[in-house]
Amino acid sequence: MKKVFTLFAFFALFALFTPKYAQADFNEDYQKYVQSYDTYRQAHSKYLTSRSQYLQYRTLTAQNEALAAVKNVLVARDQVLIDYLQLLTYKTSEESDKNTLAAYTSLLNQHREQIPQVGSLDDAVELSRSVEVLILPMNNLYRHILATLAYKQVDVLGLRLGNLETEASTLVSTLRAQNKDVSTLERWLLDARNKRTLVDSKLNQANVYASIVGTNNDKENALGTMTTTLFQSLQYMRETLAYYHELGESIKYGNY
Repeated sequence: MKKVFTLFAFFALFALFTPKYAQADFNEDYQKYVQSYDTYRQAHSKYLTSRSQYLQYRTLTAQNEALAAVKNVLVARDQVLIDYLQLLTYKTSEESDKNTLAAYTSLLNQHREQIPQVGSLDDAVELSRSVEVLILPMNNLYRHILATLAYKQVDVLGLRLGNLETEASTLVSTLRAQNKDVSTLERWLLDARNKRTLVDSKLNQANVYASIVGTNNDKENALGTMTTTLFQSLQYMRETLAYYHELGESIKYGNY
């Protein structure tokens, strides 16, 4: 049962990247997830108590109570996973990911329908394993979706920075054509371009890491490395913007 918590380990970070266009629907489904997660935690707590009593007394009553508790926690676990997979659909635009999420949801629904027919603790354990084997691939899919979304959002900022460079370059060229002294402006523009080269380099590295997160090639912490690389890219973006700020100030207060 503890494996289920692995799937939620990065959820706080993941929530930072909520697409705005689906915010209302996401908030509603997120509340459903919070409620189902709370239900799961309560069911799991009762299961641990019933299990302890059964192992201690080994009576038929204790066994029946343990079986009921197991069935409740299995239902609750399936529901919280289903609700979580629904949240993940808001985080990806890739059809392959959506199809995989739908397939996992279908398997969990089928599993949940089998739980009421469980007649023994051994059967419950066996049925539980059919979901436990899905935890790792579901977690890998989650990591893949997170990595892809994080990279794309930072990459968009990189594209906007490129547009800003084009506009600044055009403006400097226009002033040069007017016989203005643009030597200072060209210096700021060159510094900004050099810094943006570092931005592009970090984004390219992050894209490589993002492509292997959650795959069989993800032998090390590719997600963590990608996140660090993206933060480095963002820092270079800030430094690039600082140069453009100086360029703008020079135009504002210069003889142009």
